[in-house]
Amino acid sequence: MGWVPFRQGGKKFDADKFEKELKGLSGKITANDKKLIKLRRDRETYMRAVILYPLSVYFAFLAYIFYLRSDWTDLSWYEWLAVVLLPVGFGHLRKLIGMWYDRTSRIVTGNLEKLREEHEEKIQELKEQSRFDRTAELLKRFGTGEDIAEMEREKEEILKTREEYFRLLEQGESQKSAIAKIGGQSGGSNSVYDAFVNMMIGPDETSAEQRYALICQKCHRHNGLAPPGTFPHLVSYECPGCGTMNGAVSSPKSDLVSTPSEISEEDREREDEI
Repeated sequence: MGWVPFRQGGKKFDADKFEKELKGLSGKITANDKKLIKLRRDRETYMRAVILYPLSVYFAFLAYIFYLRSDWTDLSWYEWLAVVLLPVGFGHLRKLIGMWYDRTSRIVTGNLEKLREEHEEKIQELKEQSRFDRTAELLKRFGTGEDIAEMEREKEEILKTREEYFRLLEQGESQKSAIAKIGGQSGGSNSVYDAFVNMMIGPDETSAEQRYALICQKCHRHNGLAPPGTFPHLVSYECPGCGTMNGAVSSPKSDLVSTPSEISEEDREREDEI
């Protein structure tokens, strides 16, 4: 495995070093795996042997005792002690062997887990220094042609946006030409142009066609409509409901000063229609 010239944080990426370390960790993991398997197999073997062979010896001893002695009462105290203690000793021996194998297996298992964690950390370090994830992403993106398809989609969206922009420009120019043509044919009349402007930005608030309601500032009573083209706050009048003066009270009386009684019947009808 050759040297790969990656750089991470100003340090050169040495692939041979990582290969050597990973091989060493893999070898230790394999050796501990085999050792753990052997320990478990040997434990089963020796546990069976501790039962089989001591029992065979014990039964042979009993047969020998009975062969030499015709009666149980002829047994000496140490022979009775051997008859009683041998099974107990064999049981303790079997227990000690099992405890030793269990303890050794736990130690090997702990070492195996540490080695696997170290191996995983080394793999992550290798990915970080070699930019493995980023490289795999780039290979997937550029190796399968996904970037070309994405660029084609972006190009189509740009073309659609340009077409929509030019279409709106053409519509604006055509509307402008149509308005100018209609204005020329009307002999200087701006009615069509005014209607178009009113439709786009709204009617003129001070035009003669606009009529505003006269609302009392105190009791909020509706007192008819203001004169055409006049804002309601410029009209001075006395509310018949509460007697409050509304509008430009400080200004001298003029044609704008009125009372609700002066409102024509036509204004009342237009108010009802509104």
